[in-house]
Amino acid sequence: PLDYLNHELLKIDRVNIQSVTITGPNETYVLNSNDSNGVALENIPEGKELKTNEAEAVFTALTYLSFDDVRKEKPDDTSLNFDRKFTCRLKDSSVYDLSISQKENKTYIKCCAEFTDKTPVTKKAEVESQEELKKKEAKLLATEKAEKFKAQHSGWLYEIPSYKAELLTKKLADLLQDKPKPEKTPAPTEP
Repeated sequence: PLDYLNHELLKIDRVNIQSVTITGPNETYVLNSNDSNGVALENIPEGKELKTNEAEAVFTALTYLSFDDVRKEKPDDTSLNFDRKFTCRLKDSSVYDLSISQKENKTYIKCCAEFTDKTPVTKKAEVESQEELKKKEAKLLATEKAEKFKAQHSGWLYEIPSYKAELLTKKLADLLQDKPKPEKTPAPTEP
């Protein structure tokens, strides 16, 4: 029966991602989008630098997320420990949260979404510009999309492919490398 399901969970355009927060049992780190369409890490330890390709892969993990299997979540099931979290914040104030559990070489996620901009959308008495109306429409559509996503995925557990699980659970140490030491120039020798 799974052959007839659409296996796509999320598809987010890279340019819309503002930040990604990865929380594990012993660490939390945040990757932010920087102005040059790259990725920046908050609070880089002294003497370390970011592996940009690795960080970009983690940052864009939700540009396409699919699942291999799905099952109904059982409230009394204690066999899975959701001790990891992957949070993706979009520039439009949408937030996608994935709770992650790993068991026997399989990774399971629970999905949730929320639109965090709670300011009400109101119609003004005077005529509003097209730009203002488009902003209000975008906000209403983003709110509706988050609510629909939350309702559709609430109560379900998804088994995701191992390559995607690796990105969603990447440790901070795997994203860092030692800064190259400046080469010492030999002192000129006198003849």
